[in-house]
Amino acid sequence: GVDNEKNGRKSDIEMNLISLGEQDLIDSIDKMEGPQFENFCAEVLKGNGFVNVEVTKTSGDQGIDILSEKDGIKYAIQCKRYSTDLSNTPVQEVCAGKKYYKAHLAVVLTNSYFTRSAEELANETGVILWNREKLFEMVKKWKNS
Repeated sequence: GVDNEKNGRKSDIEMNLISLGEQDLIDSIDKMEGPQFENFCAEVLKGNGFVNVEVTKTSGDQGIDILSEKDGIKYAIQCKRYSTDLSNTPVQEVCAGKKYYKAHLAVVLTNSYFTRSAEELANETGVILWNREKLFEMVKKWKNS
């Protein structure tokens, strides 16, 4: 494979995803398994100006899937590939994970949406919610990067 960090080139998998039309790309994202979705989100973040992007190990990650930085701000991100709206649980987990990793901001990133209750909790705890629209806005930027 190609080492993305050293030469900035995209991998074969990334190139295949980038070459898909918008609807096919959306469909393929909606079918991804958890770890595949996390790795995909990491690449999308890199294409949106995030640096030091690190996918955490799957066990003992304290609810955080990706650590990254942008403009000197450290982000702790949980990625959820779901077919239904996300409840409070990911918001609670990312809140704890943010403290554990000493991050500045906690984010839940999903291909879906959030329940009203999750939005209220995020509002009170300062957790940032990136829903389907935000994800696909970032994907478009990544595709063109």
